[in-house]
Amino acid sequence: RDLTLHRQSPEQELLRKHAHLHEGRPKAAPLLGLLMIESLFPLFVRQRLRADEQIAEQFHCDKASRLPTRLESVAMSQRPIRVLIAKPGLDGHDRGAKVIARALRDAGMEVIYSGLRQTPEQIASAAVQEDVDVVGLSILSGAHNVLVPEVLKALKDRGGEQIAVVLGGIIPQKDIAPLREQGIQEIFLPGTTTSQTVDAIRRIAGREAVGGSAV
Repeated sequence: RDLTLHRQSPEQELLRKHAHLHEGRPKAAPLLGLLMIESLFPLFVRQRLRADEQIAEQFHCDKASRLPTRLESVAMSQRPIRVLIAKPGLDGHDRGAKVIARALRDAGMEVIYSGLRQTPEQIASAAVQEDVDVVGLSILSGAHNVLVPEVLKALKDRGGEQIAVVLGGIIPQKDIAPLREQGIQEIFLPGTTTSQTVDAIRRIAGREAVGGSAV
């Protein structure tokens, strides 16, 4: 068959040559597929650029890579709240932490449970890597005055100072104010219901202006 009667694009000519050279060889198919992808890639790029231009026009900005805050806020509001539940130190009691994790999950949040006996550095690294909105510390060992500052420092060292941190456990009244001053946004004492915890997390994450009974 004479293919010279039809004008061909450079990509088609390249495909024809490779098809002729590798005729009857099994390895030709992957090569031809790769060449077809490469030839179609510019079309994909042009379509993507047109889509970006439409988005930019819709939201009144020059470039789609610099979308206004309105678009960012819409995307954030649609993403589920992400929470890391962590047990720092030597505290080996995690039944309460698992109950809270399940309640938050049932409320539509994405929950990551760190497991027992995590160091502040491990907790901070997980929080940053998982891009969480809130870190929930569960401390029943009485070491909150030592562990909380270390977790907050580890978060700051890793660029996660914007992540909200809450604390649950047996916390004496005299320690509540100093912990809040250090940056703890909510402290959940024994008796706090799961619904109160859910409401507080939503409020802290900026999704719902509902006040819980957290201390």
